[in-house]
Amino acid sequence: MVYLTLLTFFGLSFQFINSEHTDIILLGSTGDLAQKYLWQGFFNLYEKHSSDHHTFTFYGCGRSPKHSATEKLNKILDKNVICEKKNCVDQKKKFVSLVSYFQLASEIDFKNLGQLLKNSRSVTKYEAITVIFYLSIPPEFYTRTAENIHKFCYSVEENINFRIVFEKPFGYDTNSAIQLQTNLEKYFKEDEIYRIDHYLGKSVVREILPFRFVRQLNPEIEKLLNNKHVERIEVVLKETVDCKGRFSYYNNNGVIRDVLQNHLMEVLLLVTMELEENGVKIPQQKQNLLKNIETPLSVLIGQYEDYLDQSNDEAPDLAEFVPTFAAALLSIESPKWHGVPIIFVSGKSLNERTSYARVIFKNNIFCVSNCPNMNQNQQIIFHIGHGGLPSPMILVSKYFKTVEFPQGFNTEHNLEIKKQIYGKDFSEFFSAVPINDIDAYSSLIQDAFNGRKESFIDGSHLVDSWKIWEDILKYSTERIPRIYENGDEHNVLDFKIFGSSLEYVKNIEKEDASDSFSPNSFLGRKLVTAESETLYKALATDIVSKISQQNTQKFHIAFSGGKSPIRLFQILAALLSDVSLNHVHIWQVDERCVSRESEDSNFHHLLKNFLSNGHISIPDDNIHPMPVSQIKRNCDLESKGNTIYEQSIKNHIANKQFDYIVLGLGADGHTASLFPNEPTLSLKSYVAMTWKSVFRMTLTLPVINRAKQISVLVTGKAKRKILKTLEKSDPGSGLPILRVNPTDGEMTWYIDSNALSLTLN
Repeated sequence: MVYLTLLTFFGLSFQFINSEHTDIILLGSTGDLAQKYLWQGFFNLYEKHSSDHHTFTFYGCGRSPKHSATEKLNKILDKNVICEKKNCVDQKKKFVSLVSYFQLASEIDFKNLGQLLKNSRSVTKYEAITVIFYLSIPPEFYTRTAENIHKFCYSVEENINFRIVFEKPFGYDTNSAIQLQTNLEKYFKEDEIYRIDHYLGKSVVREILPFRFVRQLNPEIEKLLNNKHVERIEVVLKETVDCKGRFSYYNNNGVIRDVLQNHLMEVLLLVTMELEENGVKIPQQKQNLLKNIETPLSVLIGQYEDYLDQSNDEAPDLAEFVPTFAAALLSIESPKWHGVPIIFVSGKSLNERTSYARVIFKNNIFCVSNCPNMNQNQQIIFHIGHGGLPSPMILVSKYFKTVEFPQGFNTEHNLEIKKQIYGKDFSEFFSAVPINDIDAYSSLIQDAFNGRKESFIDGSHLVDSWKIWEDILKYSTERIPRIYENGDEHNVLDFKIFGSSLEYVKNIEKEDASDSFSPNSFLGRKLVTAESETLYKALATDIVSKISQQNTQKFHIAFSGGKSPIRLFQILAALLSDVSLNHVHIWQVDERCVSRESEDSNFHHLLKNFLSNGHISIPDDNIHPMPVSQIKRNCDLESKGNTIYEQSIKNHIANKQFDYIVLGLGADGHTASLFPNEPTLSLKSYVAMTWKSVFRMTLTLPVINRAKQISVLVTGKAKRKILKTLEKSDPGSGLPILRVNPTDGEMTWYIDSNALSLTLN
């Protein structure tokens, strides 16, 4: 019903009462996601639901000032909001007129927005109001933003339905996910929180459960979804694009966090979960299943060959361990699925763009007569998109005789596909395509508007999902990924399943070693080269030997940062376990200005992988971390941390001469935290502050070059380019590694077979 109440007839005011109204507030309104998908989704929502009985107001918000952001927002609306229906030009004009920009850069701004929303409700009364905050902002701002929204914009009035929408990632690991969950629960109820995984909005993914729910029509299929009949399940998302424009995100997350932990896991749950029955709802069924999914049995990781060069300007020394490809073998330890291998595959810069979930059935029937499909595995494929097919679709082998598809899917599509798909001719499948293939964000915006939470991530099962991947994420930060060409032209990522493990088909390290020779020097210095694991052991053995030679005399060793030394630390911990190290002093070559608990902290990895080993006995007073965090202030200039560290070196080390320094090599030729053509290359002090994506503290060339032994550790195929550059460069150039020239000591290069180039002299 729509009511109109006349308060005063002449000259004063009217008060209107409409049925329903929706306020949509988009934070991050001019960002990439908003431009590509969100504003179109909001327009589609408006087109479908706006009427005399349901009105809308849209607020685009951000930190930018109103005058500049309004112009940018108007251009986005004009260019990116498309009329997909005939005669919708007027609708678009009305929609744009309802959008206004509001700056949200401070608490006062949130307070003003809250007052604006409150005032608008006092002018027009509504039977029901829905308020949707959509946060398309970096996750580190979620908690503070949620606090301000609750403080200034939240209402407990009975006729107001409040919803807040968050984009992934929801945490970085289990602990951060729990912390985020705890923080959000301070301000909102779980049924008000909508966590988006856009894969749950894709047309085929939305129909996986409806396809399975049609039990009375497809009983033959549903009863075969178990370990007696299923050979394996594959969930795949391949992309041809690289990571350009996303390095700040990808260097901290990689493909496992970006895709496997969320997109692929959510699809797997829909394919394998028990159907809703006996009053147990879908979120609880998902959580029940997650508790039976084991930590992946085996994981392979890779990185496309241009990744380090492309990310060089952001954080090259963090990028070496970032996986852009991953394959994982999982298992579900339940009576229904025990023993069925589940394969996850995802990667960037691969040969094709495609995504699907595929159930492959066992070929355990021996056909005696009339056997046209003998020795062929039957399949159900939820083809989510691309991959050479003109549309998302559901495909089912015709072995099943008859198949019923969900409403909204069309079997009479008249598609003619001549090439083989999934190992069979297209004619061997029953197939159905969506009648209306609505984009994922439009679908999810509609669901959030309707309060339909089945398409969103539940808080409890989010934490359970992170727990599954916790150990694997630690593993991936300690292993150098396999390097593959863009498009994987030589199939170096092909793998096979051996029982409970995955193995690459090609052994790249051995091939590389056999195709090259091993010189005994590089740039006039001693060279040690081997496969990566052997190389780490060789360097560790040399360090142990030098420590032993020093006997009880003080031995001062400094380790460079980044993630390359992590494996070295682990091997050293094993070799030096239960050995008296009272005479050994541990120093840092460089450190980022972050807390010691951060994964970006060099000392964090030194402590975690070496010093914290229960069998390592180095006195606490012999451990000298760089003082980048004093009184919780990271590299505060007033704390003069670099001066303190330099004085500590002078106080502890005779002649200021380290016994051993382990350096690394960046893809741009930097070493320690000394970067090309920077003033720090000419400093006479021993310790300096420098900048590369973050503030850092570093030893300088005068103290490095005084060392008795310098070893430079270089690993990974991606370092070939800089090694070639070093050969051709003048020693006096601005490349810091070429300025490393011990005045009274030895220098050795440790270069693994992946990095070793045939051009080495």
